[in-house]
Amino acid sequence: MPNKIGIFIDVNTIGWTLIEQSSKEIIAMGSHVFSPGCENFGMGRREISKKFNKRLFRLRRVRYARIRVRKIYLLKILIKNNMCPLNLSDLKQWANKKTLPENNFQQWINLDPHELGRILYQISIHRGYRFGERNSKLVESVLKEGSVEDGKVG
Repeated sequence: MPNKIGIFIDVNTIGWTLIEQSSKEIIAMGSHVFSPGCENFGMGRREISKKFNKRLFRLRRVRYARIRVRKIYLLKILIKNNMCPLNLSDLKQWANKKTLPENNFQQWINLDPHELGRILYQISIHRGYRFGERNSKLVESVLKEGSVEDGKVG
């Protein structure tokens, strides 16, 4: 005899029933409940996908790895230009084992406060894109025509 299957699908459950078609008798039935795919389920804006936290931790790991790679690359450049007391073998040791060598690298890191301030000042002046590169059309129009809002004459 032919049978019918009835399926009920909800947000986090699936229910099923197997019915014999001629006698309308239930042969078997069951359900499966899934864990919700988010935290704070049913709380509106507070609902957070479980993948959200996983993605945050992955992005944090990637960010730290990129910072580390940039630091190693910068140290390679400084070593080649004799601006760092390390050599390439010490750098490889530091990159692989994450241990600093015992030579004067520690002293090199501890700069004079005035030297460090000058370095940070220069970085703050030259960081990011130049305004003219980002908004070259805006700058050209301000230079040619002026700006009424800023009181600039063209």
